[in-house]
Amino acid sequence: MVKQSDIDEAINACDELQTSEVYGENVKRVLRNTKTELVQMGRPRKNPIQIDDQGREYFEETVTAQGNTGRIYPPKDWIGKKIRCTRLD
Repeated sequence: MVKQSDIDEAINACDELQTSEVYGENVKRVLRNTKTELVQMGRPRKNPIQIDDQGREYFEETVTAQGNTGRIYPPKDWIGKKIRCTRLD
C-alpha cells in the first residue's frame, strides 16, 4: 500500500514541473494526467474493502441506474477477477 505522504509528495512534484518553462505541452499534459491519477490513488473509497470470516474481500454498495440495468463500481484491481454479487435487501 502506498503511503499518503508519498502520494502528496508526488503531486507536489507534478505541480512544480508543470510550472517550469523548460517542458513542452506534451510533457505538461502527461504531468496533468499523472497528477489526476495520483489524486485518485490517494482518495479513499466511499465504501472501503472489508474481509469476511473466510478471508475474502467484499464491499457493500448501492446499485445505481444505468439504462435498463444497474451498475456497481468495484475496485480497479478487481478487473479481470471473478466476483460474486449478492442482493442483501
